[in-house]
Amino acid sequence: MSQFFNHYLIDDAAEMLVSEGLKFSDTEAGYTVIEMAKAYAKMEQAKIDAPRMPINEFVSRKEDMSPDGLLRLFRQEDGDICVVIVTQSGEMVSVEFCVPGIGGGRSGHTLNALNNLALAMMEDNKEFPGRNGERR
Repeated sequence: MSQFFNHYLIDDAAEMLVSEGLKFSDTEAGYTVIEMAKAYAKMEQAKIDAPRMPINEFVSRKEDMSPDGLLRLFRQEDGDICVVIVTQSGEMVSVEFCVPGIGGGRSGHTLNALNNLALAMMEDNKEFPGRNGERR
């Protein structure tokens, strides 16, 4: 639900007349509910506005203990994130974490942490570009 829509609904609820011309937001309980709804809407909007890793691009980082070990993250168009580990010998293993809800995912916190990991890897790649994981 968009931030605009949330504010519209909250403002509409605040203006509702509950008795004898008294607005819902002018009651003690109403004021509390409206303030809580505004705080919740703000928190939800922060999730929407949070930085996200790029879509359909690998974010890669070489490991610290071998010259060729590699971690790759990939965010698909539907928001799912694939994790690929490439060993020093070039073998690969991958796992995928899906978006909760219609994507069938059951690991929302893990998906969020993988997004944050990708952002951290991007920052590390800016600071130390020689370890960005691009194969030669």
